[in-house]
Amino acid sequence: MQVLQVVRHQHLLYAWRSNITYSYCQIQLIEACVEVANEESKQAHALATAALEREQVAKRKFEKAKAARMISEEKEKKLAIALVVLGVMFLVLLILSTRLGEVKIRQMCLP
Repeated sequence: MQVLQVVRHQHLLYAWRSNITYSYCQIQLIEACVEVANEESKQAHALATAALEREQVAKRKFEKAKAARMISEEKEKKLAIALVVLGVMFLVLLILSTRLGEVKIRQMCLP
């Protein structure tokens, strides 16, 4: 792209030097500059569009990661509660079994 622009620019300058009217060459040079500017504008627009798309993809990934983190935190809390309840139930069962076990032992020892 850059080589084509340089060749076109050199060609127009050569035409200007070889007795073609100055205004015609100036118009051609301006038209070539306008074409180059339009092409650069299109490229800039394409780059901006691509950057916006990448930003949207990054935002979606961030939102997914945030949702996954929140879900894992909720699961962690539920698991902690379940472990506490399980521990309490185990202690209650252990206490009841030892007390009931003591009662049975006493009854067996009586004549």
